[in-house]
Amino acid sequence: MKTDSVTLVLSVALVISLVGWASSAIPNIILTGSATSLTPTSTATIQKYFSINASANLSTGIDFGTIETLPATSVNASLNYNDTNYPTENDGNETLYFITVETDSNTAVDLCISADAFNTSGGEEIELGNYTYANNHTANNATIPGPVDQYTMSTSYAKRDTNVSIGSSSYFRFWLDVDAAQPTGTYNNTVTILGVSTQVVCP
Repeated sequence: MKTDSVTLVLSVALVISLVGWASSAIPNIILTGSATSLTPTSTATIQKYFSINASANLSTGIDFGTIETLPATSVNASLNYNDTNYPTENDGNETLYFITVETDSNTAVDLCISADAFNTSGGEEIELGNYTYANNHTANNATIPGPVDQYTMSTSYAKRDTNVSIGSSSYFRFWLDVDAAQPTGTYNNTVTILGVSTQVVCP
């Protein structure tokens, strides 16, 4: 125990000696007790900002219901053709799936869309080539957005609507084809609709 104590004391003394030697070897060092305070400023300029919001019906999901007969072609999502006052009214003319550019935005918006695999928990899959959609921000009626303008879902983002103005909406319809040999089951996936500032590329 005594040896350990002596070693400790010698080590401390050696450090103090070295510090003293280093200070005396550099004679022009002036040490003071004062502190300097710096106050740099930060600047950021926000040129464009926007907010998008999904309709209540789109937020709750895109439902193709129960498909009992195969093969099935162009199965409509349940709210593709309805009325804005649905369910109290239903004239079959409008889609209730839409994205709105909120009025607190200061720029128009382009919309990008993608989806992940449409499959069951057991791994059975409906190819995304069988899942199509159309959208339009100039009209929402019995024919627009229409089946003639269908695009195929993809796992990569695709820009499918551009320059949706402040306060305006982009209206969507969705369709599904199911092959005759498709296994039974409940199929699910996630569709992502991303807003970007006009002329900005999709990620």
